[in-house]
Amino acid sequence: MNTILRILTGIAFIVGTTLPSAQGQVLNFEDTWKKFLQEEKTVNISQIARPSKNETYMYLRWCLMFANNHFCANKIEQAEELMMEIEMIGPKAYGPIPGFAMRYDDLVAKIKAYHAVDALWTRFLRRHDVTLRELDIDRATEVCELGTLAKHRFMLAQAHFCAGDEDKAREDFERRVMILAERTSLKIEDVDGLPAEISRFKVIFKSLTDVNLAWKDFMVTGQSIGFDPTPLEKNCNPSPAIKGHILKAASNVCELGTEALVDIDRLRSAASQSLPRDVTDKIAWLKNQVATYDADLALLDRAWKEFMTRDTLRQGIDYPHELCRAESQIRSWILDGAVDPCNLGQERLERVKQLRAQKNPVLDASTLSGIRKLEQRIQNLDADIRQLDRLWATFIAADDTLNGSFSLLPSYCDATAQIKAWTMLGHFDPCSAGHTLMGKIVKLRRESGVDLAQDVVCSISRLDAKIWDCRYWELVAEAKRLTEAERNTFGPLSATVMEGELNSGQHPCFTTVSYMPMSFVGIRYLITAELCEQTGDGMIGYPALYRQMVSWVQQEVLGRYCEGRMRCTEEFYVYAEGHTEGGKFPGARYFKDLDIPIKTPYLKNDEKESVTLGTRKAITTELKSNHDLAVARAWAAKEELEGFGVDVIIGTGNIPNMKPAGIQGGQGGAEPGQPPHGFL
Repeated sequence: MNTILRILTGIAFIVGTTLPSAQGQVLNFEDTWKKFLQEEKTVNISQIARPSKNETYMYLRWCLMFANNHFCANKIEQAEELMMEIEMIGPKAYGPIPGFAMRYDDLVAKIKAYHAVDALWTRFLRRHDVTLRELDIDRATEVCELGTLAKHRFMLAQAHFCAGDEDKAREDFERRVMILAERTSLKIEDVDGLPAEISRFKVIFKSLTDVNLAWKDFMVTGQSIGFDPTPLEKNCNPSPAIKGHILKAASNVCELGTEALVDIDRLRSAASQSLPRDVTDKIAWLKNQVATYDADLALLDRAWKEFMTRDTLRQGIDYPHELCRAESQIRSWILDGAVDPCNLGQERLERVKQLRAQKNPVLDASTLSGIRKLEQRIQNLDADIRQLDRLWATFIAADDTLNGSFSLLPSYCDATAQIKAWTMLGHFDPCSAGHTLMGKIVKLRRESGVDLAQDVVCSISRLDAKIWDCRYWELVAEAKRLTEAERNTFGPLSATVMEGELNSGQHPCFTTVSYMPMSFVGIRYLITAELCEQTGDGMIGYPALYRQMVSWVQQEVLGRYCEGRMRCTEEFYVYAEGHTEGGKFPGARYFKDLDIPIKTPYLKNDEKESVTLGTRKAITTELKSNHDLAVARAWAAKEELEGFGVDVIIGTGNIPNMKPAGIQGGQGGAEPGQPPHGFL
């Protein structure tokens, strides 16, 4: 009994372990399918045999599971072949299968995302140009194919970086792409272009870390030790590269500033996004710094051109003395030596020699020529003094002058030679340059304590006399200018006022006053009192009118312009000119003696000449000609005016358009038996 049972049990065991596996395979397929529906990625299908196409229910599910696994393993062609099998069988067959359509549609979407990402990646490798909007691809981040995930995440990192979001770019790269590359089964060398892109971004983010740290320190201290912006250059986000160029330039604005601004402008013109405020502020700072250096260089270039053209510099010309570029500094030192060869020439040449030994700068032909000019200038210092001494001997022998052209250096190292040069220049232009040169001579004599030879001392004394003579005439000219300006304002106005006052009384005839300038400061009034008979009272002139004339001139003219016994007061006189009309004069006799002595001087004026003459006879009570009438008229005015202590000069003239003068009277005539009136 027991034996039989043991045998049966053994048989049952053997049977249980050696039955055909068809039913077991079915059970394994179903379990795998269940896991497949639950898992989004792959399942282990290595033990599942391929069903016959006639077993549609089994075959469709097998195709979908194997298509998914092939897709996740980047066997896209095999995956798409199996998906084509499913599509050919159609939804009527797979529609009733629970969960099939959902997984099928999901895989279709992911394969579509695969191809979209791959197309962008191909373009990206060529242009490095991709946007966040283009990367918004359905299911792209859910694809089980690791290469697609790596490509998509890398392009996201690039897009965020281009948009200026460095934090998101770093997260996409370091926490997505690099984890896929280093901690999964993905072999990045199997993804076209990915190894090179990862290497590029590693350099970028390493440089990005460095530039941000250096920038932070620069913003605090204002100092930079320099930076290499090259790794940040060829990127769509210009801000890090621009920071790098600013840091590089800030370490040596003089040498690097201009070039950095060119690079910054290039980066800004190619970028679409705006820069942060701290970056734009530092760009403005760099531009100001470069502008300052450029302005210094402009001043230096102007002075340098003058030196190379004239072998010297005008006194007072400005140029910078401290420059950062080696060649510019060398030029500045050469100019220093040219301006003061005695004290600075040799020392500046030594500086040039040391700088060239230290930095070995490439110098252009103009700079090298300038160095030779200064070297020659230093070598010729003694010869220059000997040449000056020969010129001085000729100058003294010719009484402080030279015939023909000559040239003097702007400076001499010997104090005596320098004083001689300044003295000669002063003698040739004592009025314009003499005063300045004399100041230099006095200062140099005091500072150097030089003992000058007698010929030099005497020439300096003669120069001093010339300078003071120039100063005197300068003051005279200025006084003339000021007085003439006042005279030209006062004269015409005062003539109008005087004419009004002289015609405001009870005088029967109209008096005119006109103003004429005399030389620079003189004032000349031509006062014309016409003789008339409007009142018929037969007055001998108009004494009240004459008093007004003299009083007004003394108070308003002399009182304003002259003080004490000045020249204008001493030389003041009145010129009284008797006029006739030039017609036939029949003669006249007067009761009162005119008492005009023989040889009385008078000034004869006519259209041809003005000459001083003397009366040929005494004129008493009888007038026989126009000449006698004119003299008598002027003499009558003279007698009236001399009573006021005024010097009077008489003269004669004629007025052709006046009515004939005669005994019977008329315009310009006289009452019978009365002395004639005069014109002033």
